[in-house]
Amino acid sequence: MSGIVGTGGKSGVIGAGSREGWVLVETQSASSVSEKSIGSGSTLTSTYDDYMIVGTNINASVATTFVFRMTIGGSEATTSYYTIADGIDSNATRTYTNSNTYQYAFLTSGNWVNNNAYDTFCFKMYLSNPTSTVFHHKAWGIGSYTDSDGHARSTQFSARHPSTGALTALKFYFASGNISGTFKLYGLSK
Repeated sequence: MSGIVGTGGKSGVIGAGSREGWVLVETQSASSVSEKSIGSGSTLTSTYDDYMIVGTNINASVATTFVFRMTIGGSEATTSYYTIADGIDSNATRTYTNSNTYQYAFLTSGNWVNNNAYDTFCFKMYLSNPTSTVFHHKAWGIGSYTDSDGHARSTQFSARHPSTGALTALKFYFASGNISGTFKLYGLSK
C-alpha cells in the first residue's frame, strides 16, 4: 500500500488500519502574506525518513519568480544555494534558471508566475532525512504554472545547501509581492 495518502496517521484506504503511505503532518494556509513557512523541529523529525510538501493554488500578487529558503541548524540559510529549475511551456519554449551561490532556491524555470486571480502555481517537493547533521540538505520536485506570457509551464527544480545542521523548516515566497495558497507537509511511513 505504499504511496497511499493518509490523514492523522491513518491509511487512505477504507478499512485499512495500518500507518502506511504518506501521512499528513502539517497544513499552512497563506492569504496575501509576504512569505509562508512550513515545518518545525516538531514536524520535520526522525519519525519519517522522507517528506513531501504539496503546494496548491499558490497565487502571486505580482508576476514574479517563486523561491524558497531552508532553515538549517536553527537559522534561515540566506546565501550559498546551489539551485536549478528547468522547464518547458506550451509554446515549446525551454528555459532554466540556475546558480551556484544564490540567496534562495528557485521553483520557477525562467519565466515568472502569472499573477491573474485564476492562475496558480502547484507543486510537489521532496526532502530526505531532514534531521541529518552529517549530509548537506537537498530539496527537489516538480511544478506546474501559467507563466507571465500566458503559457502553461512545467518545471523541475532541485536545490542543495552546503550546511550540515538539521533541516527544520522551509520558507516560500515570491521575489516581490505577496503569496496566497495552501502548503501541506507529509511524511512517508517507514
